[in-house]
Amino acid sequence: MTHKKTAVFDFDGVLMEYHGWNGGKLGEPNPMGLELVRRMKDLGFRIVVQTCRTHLRWGESAMRQYGKIVLWLRDYGVPVDEIELQGKAIGDVYFDDRAVHIPKNFKDWEDTVYLHALPEDATERDLLEYIVEEAYMIAYKSSKDGVQK
Repeated sequence: MTHKKTAVFDFDGVLMEYHGWNGGKLGEPNPMGLELVRRMKDLGFRIVVQTCRTHLRWGESAMRQYGKIVLWLRDYGVPVDEIELQGKAIGDVYFDDRAVHIPKNFKDWEDTVYLHALPEDATERDLLEYIVEEAYMIAYKSSKDGVQK
């Protein structure tokens, strides 16, 4: 028996625009994210949404956030098969606004998004430095967004 492929979508910043925690209020939909999730569903993918908003670390707030997210997804017609409440969801492809793509090995880097950013004679060290810089920029931006404390 073959299983449906699973596409995992982060909620904040992918499906919903995210401009900081803002007291836990949910924002407007991200049009590109909604279009992407619908296209993946149309292609036969199982859709999983994951978010840090429902992590046990946030205590009672986590369950309130879960309820808000369920209603938000319903109100915007987002086709969802599952909402992952804890940990990393099992998937075949992940959509996340704060991820850094890591090639399997140096020779595969040419097939990645880094091709445009590095010179033709780049070394493995150049690639690693670029990835670290990208990760730093993502982390720095997220701290300015006001990550939930």
